[in-house]
Amino acid sequence: MSSFSESLSCYSFHFPTNIYSLSILDNYIFISTTNNVYILKYPYIEEIPIYTLGKRISMDSQIISINVYRSNFEKNKIILGVTFIEDISNNGNLNEIHTSNLENTNKEVEDLEEETINLENYYFYIYQLDEDSLFLQYSLQNNSLQNSLQNSLQQSSLDNHKCLQYFKLNYIPLKLKIETINGNKKIFILSGSDKNLHCFSDIYLLKIFDLPIIQKKFTNLFIEYDFITLPNLVSGSILDYDYNNNSLLLACQNNFVKFIVNNRDNTLQNSLNKEIMLNSPITCIKYLNDTNIVIGESNGNVSIYNLLNLEINTIYSEMNDCITCLYLEYYKNNTCDIYIGTYNKKIIIYNFNLLTNTSIYKYTYYFDYPIYGIYTFDCNNDGIKEIIILTMYNLQIIQPNLDIYCNYLKCLLK
Repeated sequence: MSSFSESLSCYSFHFPTNIYSLSILDNYIFISTTNNVYILKYPYIEEIPIYTLGKRISMDSQIISINVYRSNFEKNKIILGVTFIEDISNNGNLNEIHTSNLENTNKEVEDLEEETINLENYYFYIYQLDEDSLFLQYSLQNNSLQNSLQNSLQQSSLDNHKCLQYFKLNYIPLKLKIETINGNKKIFILSGSDKNLHCFSDIYLLKIFDLPIIQKKFTNLFIEYDFITLPNLVSGSILDYDYNNNSLLLACQNNFVKFIVNNRDNTLQNSLNKEIMLNSPITCIKYLNDTNIVIGESNGNVSIYNLLNLEINTIYSEMNDCITCLYLEYYKNNTCDIYIGTYNKKIIIYNFNLLTNTSIYKYTYYFDYPIYGIYTFDCNNDGIKEIIILTMYNLQIIQPNLDIYCNYLKCLLK
């Protein structure tokens, strides 16, 4: 993936609604809007009516994030996690309203200057979807492209999908990720406004990221675990994280990047700063390689931090903008393209040389709406990954520049 060529499809919705989250599993793309979840199997799309699956999600709710993985026990089952906020200010149920005295003086997502009444409930729902029941309404003969939900949207079979479990949270759910442990087992990791990471797993765990955890609740299906040491080590809400080489990297809302290195022998352990402070909340963070990380900030800065010499190099900066997402595409020539998504409706691409630790500017692309996510996915099974662009109001599938692949093949055939 190097540059954009043509748009294969643009999926928009039949009423104005924000698109908040996207997750890819095998040949499926899951998309969440304000209070609905859709599944795309190119070129078809249908609704997963989560608000009627066992446990109702009200239409007043707002979905924050979703993620999916294939069941650890039944391979034809898909596990879907959904976090959302429920507004209870108008339902008249005073039992649902509780007070919270928040003592932290930092300008956190959840912090207020004085005791307040919380008029929202926070939830994490876990669903099991039957893969064999998805897209049954499409015949093999009907292969016409569908670029609008209005023509292609159909409701999945409710009988074979069910809500496995739900958790009422005492923190604002932020980012939901999937991690692989014990070889091939999948678990949910949820960052929250309580300065912690929370794990939800249907297998028994002792440690995650080589850090101690504690079982919060005992249940028959999924167990919620909390990290014991993180709240004392992190002074701000965790907006993003990455894990590499026994080191946990945390992007915090109070401008800090936090490194947590476990007790294993690690050549970087003596060189790592325990934390660095930048100029604004850290919106996204990724390891480039063992010695470099890339950091996106809410003030429009993207920087590369070297873990060996402790130097930070800002490669992109634009005032009055916000970095919303980062995507890394690696090549066999020891280079990596850094895709930068912004709220000002742009994607900027830099190429980073992993041997010389230098970067050069390549392209800028402009869109109609703020960029929320950048992904790659082989939608049409042609052997080349298409570029998936998630914006505030639509999902675009873009063909990469095939000239680059043609030139590469010519070089191989010489």
